[in-house]
Amino acid sequence: MNTCEQCGSANESGESFCGVCGAFLEWEDKVPEAAATPVEPAAPEEQVPEPTAEPETPPALEPSKATLLDRVKAATGRADAAVAAAHPTIPRSPDVADVADVSGSQAAPLPTTAVLPTKATIQAAAAPPAAAPSKPGAPVTKAAAVRPGVAAPKPRRRELPPEDRDPLPGETVCPACGAGNVATRRFCRRCGADLVDAAVVSELPWYRRLFQRSPKAGPLAGDRPKRRRGRRRGYRRLVSAIVVLGIIGAGVWFALPHLGSVGNAVQDRISGSQVVNPTSITASSAAKGHPAAALRDGATNSYWSPAAPGAAKGQFIRARFADPIRLVSIQVFNGSSEVPKNYLTTARVATLAVSLTLEDGTITKLDPVTLTDAPGAQEIPIAVSDVTGVRLTVEAAYGASPNRRLAVGEIAFFKRS
Repeated sequence: MNTCEQCGSANESGESFCGVCGAFLEWEDKVPEAAATPVEPAAPEEQVPEPTAEPETPPALEPSKATLLDRVKAATGRADAAVAAAHPTIPRSPDVADVADVSGSQAAPLPTTAVLPTKATIQAAAAPPAAAPSKPGAPVTKAAAVRPGVAAPKPRRRELPPEDRDPLPGETVCPACGAGNVATRRFCRRCGADLVDAAVVSELPWYRRLFQRSPKAGPLAGDRPKRRRGRRRGYRRLVSAIVVLGIIGAGVWFALPHLGSVGNAVQDRISGSQVVNPTSITASSAAKGHPAAALRDGATNSYWSPAAPGAAKGQFIRARFADPIRLVSIQVFNGSSEVPKNYLTTARVATLAVSLTLEDGTITKLDPVTLTDAPGAQEIPIAVSDVTGVRLTVEAAYGASPNRRLAVGEIAFFKRS
């Protein structure tokens, strides 16, 4: 457990940032400050007077005049300390106690007097203690110069630890580094980013949890795992597979009535269509010069017309194919021409009844189809398999009159490619 130094909250080991306040829990290159070792001031050098043959009595020192500063120190009781600090007394050296006369007579002893401090001694005593010399090979940390008013640079952060797992369900995903965090954290454990708007990992769907193996706790120290007899492994996976297959089978069973038409429609759209020519095409009747063969001659200015003028209700066209086909659509060119002026000179088909003959001989009737009163091709969707014959019966007409005949310019049949 790591304890945050700012807020005091406990964090798990290995987390780089506090989950409550977001403070960084560890810095790199953090060097502890070395305690300054006080250095004793150097003792003043002893001045040893050179011995002379004839010692001379030094003249008596004249007492210095008391200044204003000395009087102030004397009044406050600091005079003795100031004098002791400014005028240290040098002890008498035994080497210069009594110097014998050259002639053997006893010389007079030198008087013990205080030696006045020099300027260098006073400066050495007043100087601050020097820093302790560092050990050889020890790293020396130099503080970088910082301009006034500029914040000092923060210590360099360590590299982010590699993420060794994916976020678990219920955890929040850090938007900065993608690490998973428990829901109670407000800052990322890996990079310290704010987790206020972080997304939460949703739970897996049931069909993915079905085959997910739950982690098993390992045996504790000293425990002996139980030996299982007569129990097959993988029973859970087998049961799950049976349940899934049962659900799929039930869905297919209820969808079977709709799979035929839907599947064929999708295959028609994917495969495409192509023109198929009937082996024969006939009509219930035909006017002179406008036979049923004109419906498949490839020209839209030649047309079929029934023998009797008028609405031609009940007149039909029949086409037969050599082999059963998947009939996708029928294309009809209504009227006698694609030119609008010639198109209106004859009656046009308004409603057609479509009947299909299948391979087994049954006849399938489709809903009546209404055509538009306009020149050009018009498509009739069919989408029926195993078709061997088609019958188109006229039920209504546009522009019909007793002296006008019905006209159909061209018919084309399309099968699956």
